[in-house]
Amino acid sequence: MMSFMKKVLERIYDGLKKSLNNLKNILIIAIVIFGAVKIIPYILDKINSSDTRYTFAESSIFRSSPFIQKNNVISSLSYGQEVKYIEDKNAKWASVSYSNRDGYISSALLITRKEFLLLNSIFGGQEMDDTMALARKMIPEVSIRKALIEFYISKQYLGRMTQETAQEAGFDFAPNEDNQWIITKRTCKSKRVNVLHSDNNIVGIIIQNVATGKRKSLVFCNSGDNQYKCFYTEDAPQEGGIVSVRRMSDHDYKISYSSKSAVKELIKKDSSDVVIETHIPNSVKEQPEEKVPEKENEKNVIETKYGFRLVEME
Repeated sequence: MMSFMKKVLERIYDGLKKSLNNLKNILIIAIVIFGAVKIIPYILDKINSSDTRYTFAESSIFRSSPFIQKNNVISSLSYGQEVKYIEDKNAKWASVSYSNRDGYISSALLITRKEFLLLNSIFGGQEMDDTMALARKMIPEVSIRKALIEFYISKQYLGRMTQETAQEAGFDFAPNEDNQWIITKRTCKSKRVNVLHSDNNIVGIIIQNVATGKRKSLVFCNSGDNQYKCFYTEDAPQEGGIVSVRRMSDHDYKISYSSKSAVKELIKKDSSDVVIETHIPNSVKEQPEEKVPEKENEKNVIETKYGFRLVEME
């Protein structure tokens, strides 16, 4: 009788052991499947994003060969076109695929998805609406756009961006009321715009906090080879645009604003200062639209409302 009971208990034990092993195997399989579902799309997205670039000039020439000539133009890509990055042909040209066709675009005209989402947010949002288009028109040069991206990344700033977009872009910090800054054309009823292009390769830009409305001024200068860098920042008055920017030393600049409070403060601070005249019109009338003449020697020459001419980079 005892031997019979012992055999029964041994069989029950063996059965439970097998069941536990099977359950363990099932749990391992379930964990592996769950991990695959979560991780594989993330990995694929990273792989795909690393192969993707975006055009961030208003017009980028897509060519059949990596040099500039009249008969190798395939098409002109507008701002925000997604291309598949293949490789760097050399220091100046990237081999890409667009619309099922391989070709070349100047490397200086391409940025990553992370940089593109950031640039969009700086211009006011992710949708290419009228507000964003106005902000983009004020900064048409890709060299200054690139400098803006680099400044924002160094300061851990974002534009108007949701937490989901920040995560998608790959930022390791979340948007909050302190780090979201955008560019707007004007503040309130100011006659002056918030971006000033001077004649001496100095660009002044006012950015505004999305949550608090606080404003900052950034001064970018050409550091060589048409590469711009932010050399100076300061708090800006809550109204008015930039009238002038004057270099006092390598890292010190004096910014004049059009607001009444800023003018009073400037006069009080140093009545002997001479304000440098700028070539931005003072008229409150609508500024004329940009005129784009026919291409000259395969370079788009644009006459802007600021009174200077820009040659688009190829």
